Amino acid sequence: MVYGDWMASDSSSFPGKIVGSQIKTWTKEYFTFVGEFKHRELPIDATYGGGTYTLIGKRYTENPVYHNSKTYLGHEVRILLEIKGDTLIQRWPATADWKLPARYCMEKYIRLR
Repeated sequence: MVYGDWMASDSSSFPGKIVGSQIKTWTKEYFTFVGEFKHRELPIDATYGGGTYTLIGKRYTENPVYHNSKTYLGHEVRILLEIKGDTLIQRWPATADWKLPARYCMEKYIRLR
């Protein structure tokens, strides 16, 4: 991950007031991510998750089997994906009709070779 903006949280952008790193990988059927972030005034927070996914065009749906935030378990996460060269951009939470709310989260990842 090279950039993150989690608008659902106060002053939460990476890099910026948040430091750390995260990596996300995919296989044909599964996704997983792991990382560690620290807000300058708060302790280190581990992030991790994984499960199955589907991708139809730009509509990407994750079905987490494990996640550091238990609120994601048992719920489908709708994400809009965009790929520009070696950069993957994901924005969520998309609604049932695949629209983004006024305040949404965004992460950018650069492909590693």
